[in-house]
Amino acid sequence: MKTKHKGIIALTILILSMAILLAGGIALLLAASDVAVSTRGYSDSVYARLTTRSCLEEAVRLIRSDNNYLGSFIVTYPDSYPGRSCTATVTDAGGTLKNVSISAGFMESEITEVYIVDYSSNPPSLSN
Repeated sequence: MKTKHKGIIALTILILSMAILLAGGIALLLAASDVAVSTRGYSDSVYARLTTRSCLEEAVRLIRSDNNYLGSFIVTYPDSYPGRSCTATVTDAGGTLKNVSISAGFMESEITEVYIVDYSSNPPSLSN
């Protein structure tokens, strides 16, 4: 009789241990997937910010080449940068100032910013 109880106790302990390990593994997997999603969101926002910066540099280049430049443009990126987009609009802000409105994105992250470019100095000064 005692041998039978020892087997049942051992089996019960084994099943409970496996259930606890399985629950811990599932919790670890869910935590890792949350970290992966947040890391992806952060890296997308960094790429979107870099895209905004490259679009701003293109706007400054256009303004420096023609101080009277007003209008919109789209920066296209090669296929090696999928999901990247940038549109900018340059408007007159009076005097030697131009407003540059930029809408840039990468994958799920979108950024819209407005900069003021003073093209009287070399290099042009930027503020937002």
